[in-house]
Amino acid sequence: MGQWLPVPFITFVDSAGAPYAGGSLEFYATSSDTPQSVYTDAALTAGAATTLTLNSAGRPSVAVFLQNLPYKVVLKDSSANTIWTADPVSATDFASVVITKVGSGSPSGVVAGTAGSSGVLPTYYWDYTNSILYVCTTTGAAAVAVWTAINAGSATQIVTPPQGYLTPTSATPIITGDSSAATAVYYTPFVGNLVPVYNGSRHVSTEFTELTLTLVSQHALSTLYDVFVFSNSSVLTLATGPAWSNSGAGTGSRGTGAGTTELTRLNGYLVNAVSMTGRNGSTTYSIGANLATYLGSLFIDGTAGQVTCHRTWGQSRKWGVWNAYNRQPLYLKEGDSTASWTYQTDTLRPSRNQSTNSLTVFQGLAEEFYDLQLHQNVFCDIGNVNSDAVKAKHGIGWNSTTAASGLLSIVGATNGSADGTAAFDNGRARYLQVPSLGINVVTALEAGSTSGGSGTVTFYGGEDDMALSALWRG
Repeated sequence: MGQWLPVPFITFVDSAGAPYAGGSLEFYATSSDTPQSVYTDAALTAGAATTLTLNSAGRPSVAVFLQNLPYKVVLKDSSANTIWTADPVSATDFASVVITKVGSGSPSGVVAGTAGSSGVLPTYYWDYTNSILYVCTTTGAAAVAVWTAINAGSATQIVTPPQGYLTPTSATPIITGDSSAATAVYYTPFVGNLVPVYNGSRHVSTEFTELTLTLVSQHALSTLYDVFVFSNSSVLTLATGPAWSNSGAGTGSRGTGAGTTELTRLNGYLVNAVSMTGRNGSTTYSIGANLATYLGSLFIDGTAGQVTCHRTWGQSRKWGVWNAYNRQPLYLKEGDSTASWTYQTDTLRPSRNQSTNSLTVFQGLAEEFYDLQLHQNVFCDIGNVNSDAVKAKHGIGWNSTTAASGLLSIVGATNGSADGTAAFDNGRARYLQVPSLGINVVTALEAGSTSGGSGTVTFYGGEDDMALSALWRG
């Protein structure tokens, strides 16, 4: 739509106030001598001459509407003498309003629109689901209108990885003490407060505040679950997926297909590969395939609906919350508080014959190496001159209480004089384990042996004498 030049009924007069009767107005493109069209109607459909003669009142005889373009306007008297030149002259089209329509998904084939033309602004359409702006480039009804995406490269928009961290303690990403038998897990902002969620077309980075996952009795004991975030009617929500098909030590498996927590990688992010039932507390959700972003995994305690993460030294240590993103160093420290005990049989067994002298390591993806070490002080006593040697062995049992993996430590004493000998030493076993999915039980192993006599092997407990440790990330 055009506008008047610059207001209706303008009169051109000389310095004495006399109209420039018979004079003229000439219209050119700005900074040029190229004639530029003017019109006699606001719709800019009826063209006028680019040179208009002024009537006896010093006015054009027709209405003059300019396009929304800059002009050069020249006023001449009846003798064709140039009186003045104005450049640029503009008549902004305040009546032109951008029509913007809003919807979900592409407008092609479903939304009518008008293409832009001289002085007419086009119709725009905002796809709020995929954050794409379209402009109509061919006028028509819904079936024929052509829409062109202005930011067609929306797939190249930056989508950040999940920036939060799963933790058993609210607002505390990195805990420094034990968290035992927690009945809730929190996804709290850590390196940022954005998390990508797939909307059916693309991943969208979404802001979040701390989210809570409530654990209940339906979260079965000694079972592995994955933790997801999804959009529940535009509300970010945490949920566990179905239980892993196998939660056993060294045999962990999610399973595949319907009813499982199978993962797949979509645009680089892990999501649920199949439709699933999610759970948060007593509420369950039907979640379509690909619509939930995987954040990490949980290992439920021996009591349903609880999860534990240990930081302190002790027996039966475990770490039950594992993060897929923003991984941090994790460690477990295990040891027996019994002051000392003896064992002179050359057969590996759990330290002090207690299966609780172990720790359980855990990761939701087979991507992290384990550094496992056992240090323990020991006293090997020959006892009498008839003993040739007394030895102590230390080993690390990877899902075994009878066989050691990695470096086996052997220390001891030998009969070096008529009075016999004895020796204190420190057994040091180590095992570097390749990434392994799910849980794995690491056990401190020991054995003792004598030859030719009645020597003794004494193993010492307490944090200053014994430590089985595991270091990895999650």
